[in-house]
Amino acid sequence: MKTFSIHIHDDRYEQPTLLIAGVRDEERVGEIAREKLAESPHYRAIEVLDQDRILFRIERESQD
Repeated sequence: MKTFSIHIHDDRYEQPTLLIAGVRDEERVGEIAREKLAESPHYRAIEVLDQDRILFRIERESQD
């Protein structure tokens, strides 16, 4: 099991919310990140870190 940091960028707050996930691999933490992004229209982006290294960032598509 690996531990990842998930940073949720919410348009209501200046600082991202931090979640810690203990999961089997990067694929699973990616699934969690996509699920989190879909949970709220206020969530604009999710960053996933492995220690201090950003693995990936996903962003909500603009709804202009």
